[in-house]
Amino acid sequence: MEQIVFPVPGICQFLTEETKHRLFTTTEQDKQGSKVSDFFDQSSFLHNEMEWQRKLRSEDPRAGGWGGLELFTDALL
Repeated sequence: MEQIVFPVPGICQFLTEETKHRLFTTTEQDKQGSKVSDFFDQSSFLHNEMEWQRKLRSEDPRAGGWGGLELFTDALL
């Protein structure tokens, strides 16, 4: 077996821990080729989430994504 290493694009830093966990636990792992096709089926959603998180963090760097929104709503209550 040969190990193949791929560079990780910078946008991947915006993928949330929840999504990483969901991706790891829900991706098909039963057959040889199913992992790749299942991963690519989810790639559009993953890319959209990373773009959204990047936009959120660029608007307010202190927010850190949804965590800042939760803090804001807690303060309102």
